[in-house]
Amino acid sequence: MAQRIGQVGVYLTVAALLRNGYEVAEPLLDSGHDLVAYEGRRFWRVQVQSHNGKRKQDIVRLQRRAHNRGRYCPETADAIAVCDIETGLVRFAPIQAVSGRSSISLSSPLLMPPEVLRDSLEALD
Repeated sequence: MAQRIGQVGVYLTVAALLRNGYEVAEPLLDSGHDLVAYEGRRFWRVQVQSHNGKRKQDIVRLQRRAHNRGRYCPETADAIAVCDIETGLVRFAPIQAVSGRSSISLSSPLLMPPEVLRDSLEALD
């Protein structure tokens, strides 16, 4: 079931990125991120974390599973997408903004809509 929730989150994230003018690809190998969003020659690695709405809190875990120990970091992803599959809401943060955190609230001010993500990521380049 968790794998299905994760896949729905990835699909909703792809849709949000496509609506905002990005091209999207999925990596062929597990390389620490779920998607690659790109425009022309610029690309960003995106890790997707999903929330199914059934938990009492709006907290999304940012730690990797036991076989991929640790938290997400700039070496594996450029941005994190947090997707609430109950509402379809997808918000993003540069990985530096959440690096070192074990979880994030869906209402966190660190998370931004996809149309603002481009400017935040370009500022990091």
